[in-house]
Amino acid sequence: MNFNEYQKEAQATAVYPGKGENLCYPTLGLNGEAGEVGEKVKKLMRDHDGIDFKKYLLDQHLWAQNVFGPGARDAGLINHIKKELDEINKAPGDIEEWVDVVILALEGALRHANPETVIDTLLTKQKKNFSRKWPDWRTFHSNEPIEHLK
Repeated sequence: MNFNEYQKEAQATAVYPGKGENLCYPTLGLNGEAGEVGEKVKKLMRDHDGIDFKKYLLDQHLWAQNVFGPGARDAGLINHIKKELDEINKAPGDIEEWVDVVILALEGALRHANPETVIDTLLTKQKKNFSRKWPDWRTFHSNEPIEHLK
């Protein structure tokens, strides 16, 4: 199912006053959903059930150094990522293969910076991407990369 098909089916279940003309009602609904997600994240943080990302990065890096050795190992990590991308290409729905790429990319970053710098760079890059101008995704085929406007 593509996004247009999903949107069409989702609209069939949308029941609210002034449907199609009243943007306020669904916007408030979306805000409510976002609030619920925020509450769950807040409780995870409060109850310490959430992940300590800095500790995760440190543990991952120490393990990788012990298993794969010290140093940058850039070529080895890049080649491993390429193999994982081939596996994703064969089974795009296999979440473990996607996570393998994430772990390998984080390990590559950790071999050049400490966990605090990696976390700061992740947040900075996210903020940068959020502030960039992006083309309308609807004008792209699903197989095309969508890059920010330069």
